[in-house]
Amino acid sequence: MSLAKQDYGTLIAAQARAAARPTHYQELLFRPISEGLNDTTSYFGWEVDHAEKKRFYVGGMLWFRSVTGMNGSEVAAGYKSRAENTVREETEWANVPITQSLWRQAIARKQFNAAWNRNPLMFHKAATVIVACELALQDRLDSGLSIEGITSGLDVYRYMTVIPACWNIDDFDAKSWAEIRERPNALSNICTATGQNNSRVFEKLSQGGTVTAETAHDAHHAVTQKLGYNGIGGVRAKPGSHLGIGEAISDEHLDRG
Repeated sequence: MSLAKQDYGTLIAAQARAAARPTHYQELLFRPISEGLNDTTSYFGWEVDHAEKKRFYVGGMLWFRSVTGMNGSEVAAGYKSRAENTVREETEWANVPITQSLWRQAIARKQFNAAWNRNPLMFHKAATVIVACELALQDRLDSGLSIEGITSGLDVYRYMTVIPACWNIDDFDAKSWAEIRERPNALSNICTATGQNNSRVFEKLSQGGTVTAETAHDAHHAVTQKLGYNGIGGVRAKPGSHLGIGEAISDEHLDRG
């Protein structure tokens, strides 16, 4: 099955995550930021390359909305400041030198709406949204809400993660994309292989945008194996000099859960 076609909500639940606020913020990531799909750790310094770019989706929003009935504006109004203080005062996330300054930044309420509208955020903002969801869920439970299988706000971390969209494909530039498009049935093959509704995401990928690892690997396989095009390099988690330097491509079709 195509990686990019899979439902992130199901995939997140299958990871059997602990009902606990992660000790290190990297544990919030759905997958490590690295080249290989089976790698278990992110490459050192990924925060410098990616954290301050809008390349991170909040996964599990549909689950949260289904169990609490809350929208982004409600969570922002009641829990934005509490979540920011919780991160700074109750976690070690803000003590990691490489990202220390980020956690001191206030988050605008519109970032919560962006998360609810399934738009990419900077990493620390996506992480703080999840903490706000934790606090909101706990208050709902304390007020008498009964949810089967849910006993604590910390259960949020079983179902919600930060989905990184930090990947690009080496040499997948405008020239290569123009050559690939000329191949018979190229666009339909790539879109079908990656679960995309149209090819706009790949045009933007060739212009420097980034996508999830799942879409990048599926696209690479379709181009090199199905279309037999050998003018591109491998999938990269690190940005290059021109490729992978933009923000996540919001046109990417994802079932984020």
